[in-house]
Amino acid sequence: MVHIKYILIDEMSFIGQNVLENIDSHLRQAFPQSAHISFAGVSMILVGDLGQLPPVNDKPAYASNRRAKPLWEEFKIMVTLDKIFRQDGENIQQQRFRQLLTNLRDANPQIDDWKLLMMRTPTNIDVGSNSEFENVVHLFSTNDNFQSHSLVNGALGYVQKIVYKPGSAPPDPPTYVMVDFDNYLGLPFEDHHPNIVPITAIQKGITLQLPLRLAWALIIHKSQGLTLPKATIDIGPRERTRLTFVAVSRVKSLEGLRIMPPFTYGCYEKMKKGRQLAKCKAKENRLKLLEDN
Repeated sequence: MVHIKYILIDEMSFIGQNVLENIDSHLRQAFPQSAHISFAGVSMILVGDLGQLPPVNDKPAYASNRRAKPLWEEFKIMVTLDKIFRQDGENIQQQRFRQLLTNLRDANPQIDDWKLLMMRTPTNIDVGSNSEFENVVHLFSTNDNFQSHSLVNGALGYVQKIVYKPGSAPPDPPTYVMVDFDNYLGLPFEDHHPNIVPITAIQKGITLQLPLRLAWALIIHKSQGLTLPKATIDIGPRERTRLTFVAVSRVKSLEGLRIMPPFTYGCYEKMKKGRQLAKCKAKENRLKLLEDN
């Protein structure tokens, strides 16, 4: 801890008042000589987009009325990155998709955007294209909607091989499982298969477990930060704050998206009434003014 000068936190929209206050408290404990200063004088760098999903079971730090409020006000420098890489491309379709995402991000629903999204429902996609979505990840609004049928939690891959010790077989635990991760950038385990990584079992209490879970489906919160080649999304019975934006923006193009089931424009329009939306926009405007000045 002694040598820490900067702390970088990604997915800043997930930071709630409890998390920010706990970070501040722990830093003051770690650096008692600077305990009178916010974050004990350590430079905090937050990365992400306040227009994405808010924290779960907590109030956003920017909307707090507690000690987190003055802590949030300590952030006075903002740098905006205006190049979109996930949905890059200068053809008309990509430009239109980026504009749709901008409107979604700003909670500015447009009926033409909704109509465009509804063209990606199963009844409006041709049979051949529909078949391409049979084995893609399905994004749901909550866990209640599905059964549980560099590497970090949430990384997606495909099991290629299950390896046992000589003479062992199920139900004995495997020695390791070979998983093919599309975005793995580390040292290769096998030169001819650089994306395949051995995943070994870990001890949890008295149980030996493999840290793998079937991922034919994810909740939209879990998908934030991921880039998916294709996805089927279900936003549920109502548009929760920023939910549709995060779900739709996981794919690189509109052709990589299937919406199932369709939702009404009335549901889509309710994003304008999202909780904490006005406070979020006010905080963004404050940071924008600081950036401009």
